[in-house]
Amino acid sequence: MIKKSKRIAVTILVLLGLIAYASSSMASSREIKWYSYAEGIALGKKTGKKIFIDFYADWCGYCRMMDKSTFKDASVIAILNRDFIPVKVHSDTEKEIAQRYNVRALPNIAFISEDGKRIGSIPGYIPSDRLVEILEEVKRLG
Repeated sequence: MIKKSKRIAVTILVLLGLIAYASSSMASSREIKWYSYAEGIALGKKTGKKIFIDFYADWCGYCRMMDKSTFKDASVIAILNRDFIPVKVHSDTEKEIAQRYNVRALPNIAFISEDGKRIGSIPGYIPSDRLVEILEEVKRLG
């Protein structure tokens, strides 16, 4: 009798663990997995993926709009998480990185190739449908 109840308890614990894992996996697919600049550059070299950099600041209204709408869009999330290394750079606290990419206006998106070369950048607010088009085009670049 004790063995049977232990088996049931273990089975319940395993099932609860699987449910928790599935829930966390589903939650992560509903948001972009952002990396720091250093993590993103290293991961880009390791994985051979292009890097997507979002330059932002807390005071930037259009940056907040992109966070609340563009970066919450399921299509944008899927493409960024699957095909790019998404990086967020706070341009006020990481000024050196923003200067390196010649960021003059916010928000600003920059793309880095698999070999670490700058592809280009786009200043200003980008709605989700337009960003999906841009991401698809950048993906096709050699």
